[in-house]
Amino acid sequence: MEASGICAHTRTDNHPSSAKYLNHSHDSYEIFLLTDGNCTFQVTDSRYHLPHGSLMLFRRGELHRLLPEGNAPLAYGYIQFTREAIPPEPALLEAIDRLFENRQDGCNNLLTPTAASLSFLQMCIRRMSVAASEDPLPLFLCYLRPLIRELLLCGTLLSGEIHRVQRTNSHGDLLFEQICAYISAHFDTIKDLGFISDRFHYSTVYVNGLFRQRLGVSVWQYVLHKRIDRACDLILDGMRVEKAALCCGFEDYSTFYRIFRKNYGIPPSVCRKNGSKPRLVRH
Repeated sequence: MEASGICAHTRTDNHPSSAKYLNHSHDSYEIFLLTDGNCTFQVTDSRYHLPHGSLMLFRRGELHRLLPEGNAPLAYGYIQFTREAIPPEPALLEAIDRLFENRQDGCNNLLTPTAASLSFLQMCIRRMSVAASEDPLPLFLCYLRPLIRELLLCGTLLSGEIHRVQRTNSHGDLLFEQICAYISAHFDTIKDLGFISDRFHYSTVYVNGLFRQRLGVSVWQYVLHKRIDRACDLILDGMRVEKAALCCGFEDYSTFYRIFRKNYGIPPSVCRKNGSKPRLVRH
């Protein structure tokens, strides 16, 4: 299947060592999902620590290397695909550009999926690896489309693009990325902004300033956007509106309805009826 520009594998390394994993790049895009163990990725001059359940994106020509942490086994899955191997579908190509191309080398490679997203992504990669071994390209592409869509959900910001922070030595940039990753993984369970001081030991005022400077919104507005963005996808996938609201952290349906309509300009029921994701309303 590699000859067709597409490959997918799931692997377990019971005796990981740095000597096994060399610095390299590809002529293809790569999506790497760590399912068990801990490791670090060196990407150009940036380093990312990956607990299990983390996901890395590498674009064409982006130099990277896996560095195991400790002697515990590593389990992971990955897919690689060239641009030429996928159908020339405008929506799919645009999504790939948003995920892989709209950033500098070594920036924003890490995504931290929610538990629900992680389960879905694991399923896609596992089935794609079976498809790749049997060489049915249409089946591989059948899972690539929803996988790319789910990755956009993991990394989407108010701007509609994966967050792009200029690479500097500023601690504020690093803190901003860490908090974005935390919110992406826990937006459905965050009750208030206490996690900022409890987990990151910074004041809410300071962190709100970082978010307003970079995104033009407060931390809580960012959390709410993550929630309604995910809820919208669940509704379009057929879930009942009330259940989607509850799954995404809204305990009160009237609050969900008000925020959804404010941000999308239509009620959730119309979103379901239209069958497509509405554009955000700028305020």
